[in-house]
Amino acid sequence: MNILAVSMKKHITYRLITIVCFTNVYISSIQASELSELKNKLQALHHDVRLKQQQIKLLEQEIAASEYRDAKRNRISNIIVPNSTSDASKKSIETSTKLIYYWDNRDFNTFALVTSAKRLPGGFSFWGFTDLHGDHNKARESIDHTRFFMEYRLSRSIKPKWALGIKGLGFQAEFNDSQGSNNNLLRAGLTFKHTIPSFTKKKGWLQWRGFPVESDGDGGQASVIYNFPLHDRIWISGFADVNFINKISDRWVIEPQLNIRLSDLITLAIEYRQNGFERAAAGVSGKGIALGLSMSF
Repeated sequence: MNILAVSMKKHITYRLITIVCFTNVYISSIQASELSELKNKLQALHHDVRLKQQQIKLLEQEIAASEYRDAKRNRISNIIVPNSTSDASKKSIETSTKLIYYWDNRDFNTFALVTSAKRLPGGFSFWGFTDLHGDHNKARESIDHTRFFMEYRLSRSIKPKWALGIKGLGFQAEFNDSQGSNNNLLRAGLTFKHTIPSFTKKKGWLQWRGFPVESDGDGGQASVIYNFPLHDRIWISGFADVNFINKISDRWVIEPQLNIRLSDLITLAIEYRQNGFERAAAGVSGKGIALGLSMSF
């Protein structure tokens, strides 16, 4: 029995040793395979990281080049803009519309549409109007608008550093048209705007305009536009234009206006009118007074 027990014990021990050795070898082979696979994955990940770093570097270079081009473009466009383009782009475009109806003492009425837009791209601003007039001295046809006149301006301020430090200078292009053939023209010139004292906390202003260039090649124009507050709801505004025309006398167009704001939307206006072009026309009076009522939007 002892010999059999010893023999069985040796046999079992041998089997156990064999199993342990085989297990260790198997485990070692598995660990080596996993380590090799993990190493390969790490190498692939490192390669991907280097590719992403190269792509990021290229993207940063493209962004820097784009920012440089934008900055260069802004420096060029800011030559005659009072505020930088980046500052102007932060402000939204401001628009306004006004409808006005005038009753003229010369037996005709006028319907006017006035529009404006500020903070346009590039530092521009826009203002203009279209007048529809009835026939002079024809009371029965006073509301039959057979005549028209339109004027539209595109303006842009000039930065003081580009104008020897002078503030208030600007450039303006103006388009005019009226009934009849060959009456449309385009003029361009400089403007100068400055404030003036008034009876209220809000200051008044004057804008002087000079247009030495006209598309018809037949003269030029000098003009002054003004706004003078008398009260929070009362002010005087208007303009005086002198038109220089070759081989004939100068023609003035003058329209001072007393304005009374009745509400935030409604304004009453009393306007004196003097028009050298109308006076030169046969059967038309060049002077008159008009009562107007406007609605703003």
